[in-house]
Amino acid sequence: MQTSYCIFTLVLCFMNSLSFAVTKPPAIAMPALPLLPEALENIHARFDVRWQGFLKWAEAKRDPATLEALATRHGDWLIRNAALVVTQSRSFEKGRALATRMLDDKALIVRMAAVEVLKESLNDQSVRDTLWDALYAKVNYHKGQSLPIRPMILEMLGQTANSKERERFKILAEESDKNIKILASSAMQKIGTIE
Repeated sequence: MQTSYCIFTLVLCFMNSLSFAVTKPPAIAMPALPLLPEALENIHARFDVRWQGFLKWAEAKRDPATLEALATRHGDWLIRNAALVVTQSRSFEKGRALATRMLDDKALIVRMAAVEVLKESLNDQSVRDTLWDALYAKVNYHKGQSLPIRPMILEMLGQTANSKERERFKILAEESDKNIKILASSAMQKIGTIE
């Protein structure tokens, strides 16, 4: 018994010495979020006043990095959404890249705004693949039911459907959600008329 206790103690001491010897990599410091004017941070202010105020604030020479930080890290969905809109209005490519990252935002309205930004890029196969992934993302369901973003995505994909996606639409046409069924069937009909 005494021997096993000594071995256990030695092992613990050795493990302890290892933990001090291992150096942790330096943490990557995230830049602090910029301070917004108080009127924009006031969640009790009218939505339209805050929205217009943010757009004016952002247009006043705010750099893309600041807008990206606000879009991806701010706690208020309105600020994240407005930062995405401003970024997209300034640069199509930066807006598209940011929208792709925001498809898993916690706020449905922000995810829907991201889909709307990506609408202009449906001819790009990588964007289509990203939207197909978003269609099945767990965050776009609530208690097993489709949230409004799923029909939105499916309608967009269906408008530019191609024969390579026939099987995907066929699977969706068998879902229990009526809106999804209708949109998938419509896309399959469109594919049939294209061929």
